[in-house]
Amino acid sequence: MFAFTRFRFTGETQPGLIACENAAKKLIDLGLVFTPVEDAVRETVESLRAKGFVGSIHYNLNLSLPHS
Repeated sequence: MFAFTRFRFTGETQPGLIACENAAKKLIDLGLVFTPVEDAVRETVESLRAKGFVGSIHYNLNLSLPHS
């Protein structure tokens, strides 16, 4: 199914990290505002363009998932 090797870690990868139920809801309740991915990508590209790292070629990216 996958064309590449998938590695599995057997040990702890994030020591001290504690699982939390409804973590996103708790963060929202504390006042955290999540930025939609589309906005984050757009702002990143605009910033990179302004700094000259990315040209001004426009691509029409369809980020929606295909319907199965």
